[in-house]
Amino acid sequence: MWRKRKQDERGETPKVSQLDIEHFTRGDCHVLARAIHRLTGWPMHVFWKDGPGGHTFILTPTGLALDIEGLHDLGEICTKWRCLEHRAISWRRLQIEGWSHHHRLTSVRRAKELAP
Repeated sequence: MWRKRKQDERGETPKVSQLDIEHFTRGDCHVLARAIHRLTGWPMHVFWKDGPGGHTFILTPTGLALDIEGLHDLGEICTKWRCLEHRAISWRRLQIEGWSHHHRLTSVRRAKELAP
């Protein structure tokens, strides 16, 4: 199940900023997806073009897509990312495709703060 978001050292729940949205939709979406996957066990999915491309997100048990911008109907998010097909993908597969080396340590820390 989805857990309540962690509180920071002041006891406050981290807020998603516009900078977070830009950051996790323009390069490190896979880092956030992995953090959510580790907390929930829900599968990571990626839009597939001629190999992974576009966007990594979580597929919830109810069939909705979850990313930094919240929950989406699959049709809506597919339209947004201009992809018709998505597939489950493992962190290992992302590493093979070369995605994992792009993230920065600050991305990993922020993803863990924002993950539910």
